[in-house]
Amino acid sequence: MRTNPRITGWQSVRLAAEAMPRGGDPGAEPYSVRQISYTAAVLSLVAGLLHVSAMPRHYAEWWGYGAFFLVVAIAQVLLSDGLLYRPRRRLILVGVIGNLAVISLYVVTRTVGIPFFGPHAGEVEAVGAIDLASVVAEAALVAALLLLLWVGSSKVRPLRTAADLRGGNVEQ
Repeated sequence: MRTNPRITGWQSVRLAAEAMPRGGDPGAEPYSVRQISYTAAVLSLVAGLLHVSAMPRHYAEWWGYGAFFLVVAIAQVLLSDGLLYRPRRRLILVGVIGNLAVISLYVVTRTVGIPFFGPHAGEVEAVGAIDLASVVAEAALVAALLLLLWVGSSKVRPLRTAADLRGGNVEQ
């Protein structure tokens, strides 16, 4: 019986972390396209998981808030998957725009108030540890995606197997 060599979920995060050169490695470049892509994928996954963890609390306030958090979490997890398996310039641009929109909405809800919808429209939300961690991850993700665009997303090849993580899947 043949096993499927495709990797998913936490296994890809673990393998990505193992594939990154350790500090002080004399042969390591200051940064590489592969490192940037993997870092962005991990940051997107972290932001998505943080949104999942906050979703029940927001769903308890109003189903629309919970649905928003679910949609954002799914989008960020799919972005993470796309960065590993189907990296494309358009995907990276959508990731930048989408995460900047989420960060902007966070700033608005913490300063002006929740815009337009739901029973708490107009109320200013308090800053919490989970949402602050999510915004930091999203800001770092946007920086990584912009760096990836600058360095050259065309150099990133899709990840197909665990061997690609270990053997380098980037044309340099």
